[in-house]
Amino acid sequence: MTFPFWLDPELKALKVFQNFGLPNSYVIDRDGTVRLAWSGEIDRETLE
Repeated sequence: MTFPFWLDPELKALKVFQNFGLPNSYVIDRDGTVRLAWSGEIDRETLE
């Protein structure tokens, strides 16, 4: 599975999503809708 990711050194996304745990993972569909928001460690099995 491949997917894009981005780093947020200015914490803009952190403030928008109001998720202050680290690390944060988001699955966002093509329309820009957040389908999954996860705070903390996540493994491949959970993503699938």
